[in-house]
Amino acid sequence: MTCFSARNSRRLITATLALLSIPYSLTSFADEDDAFNILAGASARYEDNLFRVEDGTPLGNASKHDWVYTTNAGIKFDKVYSLQHVQLEATVTDNKYQENDFLDWTGFNYRGAWLWSITPRLTGTLVASRNETLNNFGDFRRIDPSTGGSRNLRSIQTNERREATADFLLWGGWHLVGGVSQIESRNSQSFNEVGDFTQDSAEFGGRYVFRSGTELTLVQRESKGDYNRPLDTLQQFDTGYDQSETEAKLDWLVSGKSRITAKLAYVDREHDHFKDRDYSGMTGLLAWRWIPTGKLMINTGLSRNLYSFQESNAILFGGLPAFRAGDYSYSYYVADTFTFSPVWAITAKTSLRFRYDYSDRDYRGDISLVSPSRRDKVQSAVLTAEWQALRSLLVSAEARYEDRNSDRTGYDYDASSLGITAQLMF
Repeated sequence: MTCFSARNSRRLITATLALLSIPYSLTSFADEDDAFNILAGASARYEDNLFRVEDGTPLGNASKHDWVYTTNAGIKFDKVYSLQHVQLEATVTDNKYQENDFLDWTGFNYRGAWLWSITPRLTGTLVASRNETLNNFGDFRRIDPSTGGSRNLRSIQTNERREATADFLLWGGWHLVGGVSQIESRNSQSFNEVGDFTQDSAEFGGRYVFRSGTELTLVQRESKGDYNRPLDTLQQFDTGYDQSETEAKLDWLVSGKSRITAKLAYVDREHDHFKDRDYSGMTGLLAWRWIPTGKLMINTGLSRNLYSFQESNAILFGGLPAFRAGDYSYSYYVADTFTFSPVWAITAKTSLRFRYDYSDRDYRGDISLVSPSRRDKVQSAVLTAEWQALRSLLVSAEARYEDRNSDRTGYDYDASSLGITAQLMF
């Protein structure tokens, strides 16, 4: 973990003062009860290992350390019309890097939702959202041909989701539930491990709501995915897949201060052409939210998930694909994750948040049968302090540390960052 120099400390102090010097006249128009609000914000963050690499890794002309300056502006609309509830939020975010300006990018995010109700017995949602993020450098690693060095290229991932759900109250606590959704995911740079895809899904099931507020839900979900790439028989990169998921979920209201969420599901993914890429298994979640006092809330959780992550280093040998010892050719990984996240409301205007995550990732589905084992242990800790300086001005400061210990050579890293953010709503 790299310590700040005096120069970097002065930069952080200067950025802090700049963020806090927003004119009061702008905030005087804010009203949280207004249906329509304008959002504006700015942040400054120092990264000591921006590209998530080991010490000594060549980065070409790039800099391992950097200051990231972010500004955003947007709108928010939230209003109830009788039984209907309409929500809309859209923001434009500009990201500037002081040293690695080739990473500069501007993102547009939005979420629109209609929480509809024909009668109190028949309700549902219509939701459309878009989210743009910079791909995680821990996994997205490419050679920059312009420099010849192992500098990471910028890759922006855009995820769009459209969803419609319905809930029909039959009698007592019995409900019929169902929905359809579509997810589109695109990367600005080629990234086979998590390729561009479109997934269409439909689900149907039932839910029982007890008088205590506890809910038990069972759904069957069927999905069809299409990758935006040609069929690659050499590296076994497919054009599509079918996925089936059976899920049972319990949302148990233990008391007014305690809630337990438990989920158990079985996932089965089959690819169109290459069965070696198929995978299946159990996933689950056990989470507990506890509010021991009026000022303290504690969230803890254990989860298991399966994630598609396709690699292949196949070469042609005698016209046929061949693999070499040491190649990595996995199809997915299993992530077992523990989360601990307390929130302390120190006063009516100040709060302190902490979040710790530990994930054990086991890479599986080797199509070559000669890949060395890969096991990643990833952990992160984030401490956030929030101050409601004015009714419409929220100031927060964040310290973050993360590291990865991997069986894969060159994939260990540790990284830390410090940042401050000011967000206006008027």
